[in-house]
Amino acid sequence: IERVLEELARQNAEQRELLNALSETWRMDNQRQHEESIDTIRATANEQVPYNVREYLDEFSKALAIDVRMLLGEVGKLREERIAIQHEVGSLMMVRAKYSPGGEFHGDWQPPPGAPSQPPPDMPVPEEPPQPIRTCWGRADNRPTRRIRKPRPAQPPQAEAPISPPRHTQSWETWHTQ
Repeated sequence: IERVLEELARQNAEQRELLNALSETWRMDNQRQHEESIDTIRATANEQVPYNVREYLDEFSKALAIDVRMLLGEVGKLREERIAIQHEVGSLMMVRAKYSPGGEFHGDWQPPPGAPSQPPPDMPVPEEPPQPIRTCWGRADNRPTRRIRKPRPAQPPQAEAPISPPRHTQSWETWHTQ
């Protein structure tokens, strides 16, 4: 029994050594693969980062250009409105100057001496309104009424006539003299 126990202890020690060796080689392989993966990722990241930055910059530039165009359009509209308002203010100031004292249409204007001070008497109002004068050409607004067309039954599409090849035409002089 002692010998069997010693044999089992030896096999146990061998298996323990094999498991430790297997564990060490597995760790070393795992560490090597991990480092290779990290190196590959870093190499790929170095290639893609500038590309992605360029792509994002292009997208940002396009979006910014759209916003700038929109803002420039609004600024243009505001400029036009400002010019229109300045024109209106100028017109109002001109009217104000004309109607203010000393202006063209001052309220204390007097007719020249010797002119009648009273307006002319009113004309007599006719009792019946004048009849419209008939023109010799007829009425200008006399248009015929539109006919209401009855719906036609759908007709089948007609086949197109074949197009003949163009004839060789001669100049005017050659056929005119014949």
